[in-house]
Amino acid sequence: MSTARVDFTRGAAERIAAVVRQVEQGNRDGAALTFGRALETPPSSKAMRLGKTSAEWLKNSTQDIVIYSGTTLSETATTLTVQGVANKFADIEADKWVMIGRANGAWYLIAAEC
Repeated sequence: MSTARVDFTRGAAERIAAVVRQVEQGNRDGAALTFGRALETPPSSKAMRLGKTSAEWLKNSTQDIVIYSGTTLSETATTLTVQGVANKFADIEADKWVMIGRANGAWYLIAAEC
């Protein structure tokens, strides 16, 4: 049985605190929390991942990316999803290959299928 490592950063604590304050003040209009499976290896050991978009991904927004693995040109979807990947570059269509990377404790789009 493998164990997954979860990093709890100051930024994560601040986001949690902000949500708690928002709920305590009576604003419950936000989206429900969802929980996914953590990456099986520490992010620092695999700083880049191959994945696919599940919907149109607009510039300056985030999206959850399904990770693919396998051998070159025969990759298949895994049960891993990287949540909240930031797109700083361009609008990307649905079902396109993307390469994502980790920097400053967050995941970002590096390259996308045209």
